[in-house]
Amino acid sequence: MKMRLLLFLALFITLAACSPGHSGSNEIAFLRNGQLWTIDPDGANALAIVPSGPPVVGYNWSPTHQFLAFRTLDDTFAT
Repeated sequence: MKMRLLLFLALFITLAACSPGHSGSNEIAFLRNGQLWTIDPDGANALAIVPSGPPVVGYNWSPTHQFLAFRTLDDTFAT
């Protein structure tokens, strides 16, 4: 149930960031277990953009929806 809620929120935020009629990509981005994924709206072509390494804690599309920026968790920052 919690995973579905997180997926829904990630999808909602992603769709809210895209303006109607934008000319950029139609890919949807989402986080799953600290990994950043993209997928087509029809559910095809799922791709782990950041499959390993530090967990991804946030992401955002550029205004044109052409670039995807993300933040990772730095485990060594507080030590």
